[in-house]
Amino acid sequence: MRGLKFRLGWVGTLGGLVALGVATVVIGAPLVDTQPFSMPSVKTPPTKIWEGPATRRVGIKVRVTQGAVRADAIVGTTTAFFCRASRGVDVLLEGGFDAIQLTGVGMVFPAVGERELRYMDAHTATDRLVGRGVVSFSPQAAPVGGYADVYASDAPRRRLATIRPSGSAIVLRTSDGGAPLLNADAGDWAFAIVGAADRFVLSSAAPAACDWEIHDVEAACGPFTGTAAGANDEVDTVYVDGQCPLSITLTNPGPARVRVTYQLPGQTAVLTDVAPGGTASASGALSKFEWTYVDATPSRSTTVSVSATIQ
Repeated sequence: MRGLKFRLGWVGTLGGLVALGVATVVIGAPLVDTQPFSMPSVKTPPTKIWEGPATRRVGIKVRVTQGAVRADAIVGTTTAFFCRASRGVDVLLEGGFDAIQLTGVGMVFPAVGERELRYMDAHTATDRLVGRGVVSFSPQAAPVGGYADVYASDAPRRRLATIRPSGSAIVLRTSDGGAPLLNADAGDWAFAIVGAADRFVLSSAAPAACDWEIHDVEAACGPFTGTAAGANDEVDTVYVDGQCPLSITLTNPGPARVRVTYQLPGQTAVLTDVAPGGTASASGALSKFEWTYVDATPSRSTTVSVSATIQ
């Protein structure tokens, strides 16, 4: 994996705008309302697409199909943070806001799209999904090597992000210039749990796309399950920060052996060999969980499944 991120306040370059990626988001909480919007010209005044109360957390998706907009999350009379989105880029904002306001920006008008609103405190699904989407990096969408914010919140909260790239590797971070949490190869599923996250950002150094999901893991939920593959000596990992109690199980159908390494904070790392047909499990507030493919047959690939449950 390798990574970058889309910056709050910008996104790639599109007539003076930043276009980070193409993101299609489906917010997990119950849908309240979907409405189109249009900014006919640069003189169109800012438009509020939602107003409080700020005591209820909401998820707002802004999808632009033409032009570009700036989406401001307003608390009181102040912009808490904002995102700029251009054609093909969906922006997902979560929080308790007094209003969400759109302003048309850039050189292309009218700026056209739609917004979806959901109350985040209404969801009851066991997976506690906040949102899911797809980000694309290509010459037609976002500049390769650019950034794409996939999640922005008004306050840090415990969140789980899953990614599954295609085409090339994808990096997951929580801030511009921050250390990569995950660097996932094409076809691999991976997750990261962050005890206090208010942003998740994706990037790619080559043309790629990535399916992603964001989950609220402040309460017990799961399982979250996916697969990853590798050849001899390749290492795959999930990111755990030692703050969230969970259980992780790796299942190895073969054909090769897999060596699992896991660790709890302040303790010695544990190594476990998993033969074809075997499993390995670890639980607690893990600070490390990774695995290495061990195969005497060159270039042969082994696919494992990983399942995580928040305790």
